[in-house]
Amino acid sequence: MAQERILAVDSDPDVLELCLRSLSAEDYVVEGATNGRQAIEIAREKQFDLLLVDIMLNGLEVYRAIKEFTPEMIGVIITGSERTEEIINALRLGFDDFVVKPFTADWLSSTVTKALNKRRLERENVRLRTLMPLFELSEAFLTTLDLNNLLDQIVHTALQETKADRASLMLVEGQELVVKASVGLPSEIAAKARDIVGQGIAGWVADRGEALLLAEGASLDPQIKEAMIREEIASALCVPLLVKDKVIGVLNISKLGEGPAFTQGDLEFVSILGGEAAIAIENARLYREAIEEKRKTETILEGTFDGLVVIDNELRVTSFNPGAEAITGHAARQVVGRRLTEVFGEEIDGEGSPLRRAMETGQPVSPIETTISGRSGVRDVLEGITPLHDVKGDVFGYLLSFTDITRLKEVDRLKSSIVANVSHELRAPLASIKAYTELLLDELEDGDRVLRQHFLTVIDRETDRLTGLIGDLLDLSRLEAGRFVMKKEPLHVGEVIGDVFDLFDIQAQERKASLHADVQPDLPTILADRELVTMLIKNLVGNAIKFSNQGGRVDVVAREEDANLILSVIDQGVGIPPDDLPHIFEKFYRVWSTTESGVEGVGLGLVLAKEAAEAHGGQIEVESKLGVGSRFTVTLPIREHADEG
Repeated sequence: MAQERILAVDSDPDVLELCLRSLSAEDYVVEGATNGRQAIEIAREKQFDLLLVDIMLNGLEVYRAIKEFTPEMIGVIITGSERTEEIINALRLGFDDFVVKPFTADWLSSTVTKALNKRRLERENVRLRTLMPLFELSEAFLTTLDLNNLLDQIVHTALQETKADRASLMLVEGQELVVKASVGLPSEIAAKARDIVGQGIAGWVADRGEALLLAEGASLDPQIKEAMIREEIASALCVPLLVKDKVIGVLNISKLGEGPAFTQGDLEFVSILGGEAAIAIENARLYREAIEEKRKTETILEGTFDGLVVIDNELRVTSFNPGAEAITGHAARQVVGRRLTEVFGEEIDGEGSPLRRAMETGQPVSPIETTISGRSGVRDVLEGITPLHDVKGDVFGYLLSFTDITRLKEVDRLKSSIVANVSHELRAPLASIKAYTELLLDELEDGDRVLRQHFLTVIDRETDRLTGLIGDLLDLSRLEAGRFVMKKEPLHVGEVIGDVFDLFDIQAQERKASLHADVQPDLPTILADRELVTMLIKNLVGNAIKFSNQGGRVDVVAREEDANLILSVIDQGVGIPPDDLPHIFEKFYRVWSTTESGVEGVGLGLVLAKEAAEAHGGQIEVESKLGVGSRFTVTLPIREHADEG
């Protein structure tokens, strides 16, 4: 991930030096300014993720001015402790947080990190927003062979999802860009619109193959700025449509007049949409050529990105494209010449199947959602069938087209699970923090110190809960992406268990649960990563306490067996239903009974424990009985090493 950029603004050289030194030490790219005018000039030349500004330097106006041409930048205000009203105004005007002079480097770093983490989560929401439009775009490609209909679908999707005023799609014809579809653009203008590659906004993008995010007030090329003024554009997105590094067109989105400018998130969305659009346009062209001319069939099959299979009237495979190879796992050389049912099974030609319907009616069958079996397993696909006709109009074969939507369906399921679980877990502590903060802001009397302390304790606890959730998400992301750097060292598991018990002492008391450790006296040390092993034991013990009955007992047993460490965490809790056991190590999966009973969690603890065990070459198993309790058993190999005691 690219380093995040911070612009720090303070007239006090000592404070500015503290900001530059401490944030640079956290691996941020930091630049400084001593006044608001200088800060605005710097921000026009370079892109920043966060503005850190002293409120005494007219910080609110500086922030507002920079946001006009860098709308996604976030802000942290620097203020004095006596300026409570100004802090509230700053937060209302869009600042994400504040620090009060005098502050420490740690305080500053924590505040900036929290604000940037919030920004990252917001960007992830933007990515989730792209899933359904892209899925619909894939459906549009498979539903119609009419290129014009496809182009209309693309521009309408772009306009709707970005809340723009105009959208147009231009295709390259020689050295010109010609408008092929538009919405919000007067028809007489669209009919005559032409751009030369290398000239104008769209021409610049087509020539360089780079996307543009344009807004009033930003530092722009004079040629582009002149074009924006001429076309009365307040904000615009322009992305190239690339197929195999070749620009085939440009997708233009624009806003007119006042209103919020496009953001970096909008640019990311439209860029992804443009990538899918380019593939869809290219494939639609190839489909059209396949229907018009039989001799171009092989070119179509090689050029498209989805699975395409051509069969003759005897249902023998005559062509099997790379997309079909990738989706099914079958190699073309092993499939061509065989009957289709030998490759995919009898169900592909079964009663009511798309192929059977096309054979009976002689008409194309629009894609339907189904499954297809191959060497790589069962895949969810959108499958469509097109009869192929010769010059006399007779059917000589069939074109089977299928798009693998396995990942899209899984991502959509995960998206729903994330939104349902994470939003709930975020909303509850945020509501508590908000409520108690408002009570504190109601200016309690000085004598209400006990009540004030209670409010702050609740806020602190709920903040820790939010931090824990975000930490779990980041840990899981690092483990799954392979970005976690293992730091193995000789480790006494008994010490780690003791540390974890200390962490859960208060939680156990609240549940009236007793914690017991049974560690083999001569248990050897293991070569392992302390952070991961701590995470593993902490999640298992935390779950055991959480799901224990009041007054229950939690046991942690550690033994050596066959050169392995056998670690068991046993509770006397509610137990896990048999139907749920196969799924409890899946991300965001929660047992229905625990959800109904109000037990907190998003379904990541056991996933993290499993990832930590497998990172050490180990495994985790579970036994459970309803109303009796559960036993989680972790097996970790004990590597040979110099025993340090």
